[in-house]
Amino acid sequence: MKWDLIGITVSIGFTTFPFSRNYDKTMAAVETTAFYIIAQVGIVSWMFSGHRGLDTPVGKSELPRNALMVIQWFDTSMRVGKTMGWGAGWIAATTAYIGAFTLAGPVTASHMEEPVYERYFPWHRKRVNSLHEDFHAILLVADIMMVRLALIALGGW
Repeated sequence: MKWDLIGITVSIGFTTFPFSRNYDKTMAAVETTAFYIIAQVGIVSWMFSGHRGLDTPVGKSELPRNALMVIQWFDTSMRVGKTMGWGAGWIAATTAYIGAFTLAGPVTASHMEEPVYERYFPWHRKRVNSLHEDFHAILLVADIMMVRLALIALGGW
């Protein structure tokens, strides 16, 4: 099993827990997260059945796995927005996530080549910094914004 591919689904799912303000909402978050994890385990098992290595097997696609993650992220984002009132913090975090996801396509498509765009991004250097690092940096910023929202929801900010 490719546990790292399942980890993203677990992480997205756990994001909703601090925003679940009562037993019913917490149980709904647990059930929804369990559904996404089980679905992702099924997809990853199907994708890599009998395959060894890091590459996506010939004849298989990343699309089902990525589509499920986007649907789960959208669901999570809407739950957080509903709880937090669609404020500026939610808009900023959501925008940062969308920015990171925009980079994910080119990063995934040419992961072994690590696309470098020195003309547009002066910090890019071949074999040092590329869209891959930009993706992770923007994702980190979005995650930090989401942690701030979680602390607010928990009454600790």
